[in-house]
Formats: sequence, structure tokens, C-alpha cells
Amino acid sequence: MVGFDLKAFRKKYKLKQVDIAKLFGCVQGNISTIETGKKRLEDYQARILEKKYGREVLEEFTICENLPKMSSSCLAAENIPVYETKNKESVAGDLVSIPREVFEQIARLTETVLSQQRTIENLTSKEK
Repeated sequence: MVGFDLKAFRKKYKLKQVDIAKLFGCVQGNISTIETGKKRLEDYQARILEKKYGREVLEEFTICENLPKMSSSCLAAENIPVYETKNKESVAGDLVSIPREVFEQIARLTETVLSQQRTIENLTSKEK
């Protein structure tokens, strides 16, 4: 998961930090560190939220500020493949965590490749 806006989630559902802490089985201070960006939401915590509030919550409050500017929504169907299971079971256990630095490098590489593709398309259209 890139990031999760836990504070916005709490506000929408009218929850306090202590309520989320009880849900996650941790102390309120841990929730504060997640909300300030000092710590990220752990995968097991995302699974807890998904189980209680639904997959849509993960999608609605996911933060994708470092993705290349390919569309206005980082979760737009044309950018993120959607994998559906026949029995509609949760796929949160299949989430992959990577360090922020690696993600940023991948984002820069993706933007470079997209830029090169646009250049090739422009050159090809000029030749015709």
C-alpha cells in the first residue's frame, strides 16, 4: 500500500484515535504516528479495516501522491488492473509492501518510459 489517509478515514466515520487503536490492538500514540506520516499503515491493519469497512475503504483513502501524472485518479481503471475473484474473497493479503525509495524510483522510471513512448509516437506521426 502506498499510503493510507487514516485521519480522513477517522473523520468520515466519526472515530477517535483511541477507537482505531482498540481496533488495531495498539496504543493511541501509534495511530498518531501513522497520521503524521512517521509510520505507515501496516498490512495487517489494512486487512482489519477492509474486513470491518470493506475493500472500498482501502481504495477511497489510499494516498498515491508520488505516482506519475498519468490521470487524475491514481486508482483509475485504466492505470490499476482490477483482479476479481469468483468467490469475492478479500485480496488484501496479496498486497505487497516496498520501501518508499523503491516506489519513487519505479514511479520515475515509469514516467521516463511514458515520455519516451510519447516521443516515439510523435516522431512516427511526423514521418507519415
